Amino acid sequence: FLTQLLHTPVNDATERAFSEAQLREALAYCERSLQEMEGEADAGVERARTLVNLGRIHLRLREDEKAEAALLKAREE
Repeated sequence: FLTQLLHTPVNDATERAFSEAQLREALAYCERSLQEMEGEADAGVERARTLVNLGRIHLRLREDEKAEAALLKAREE
């Protein structure tokens, strides 16, 4: 679902609003997933993947600083 969402073009204001709402939901899901993985030693790859997804979502939302922070954290994993 997330991959499809990140590759969906948005053309008009209605689609952008709908897409933004979906992106915000995906963002919340990823953030919850990261919290659940906290302290799990063997979750490094999955944590990095989730951080990359967070970065991509922030980019789509034009939140460049948050995107950069998430992608840098992913690289550290």
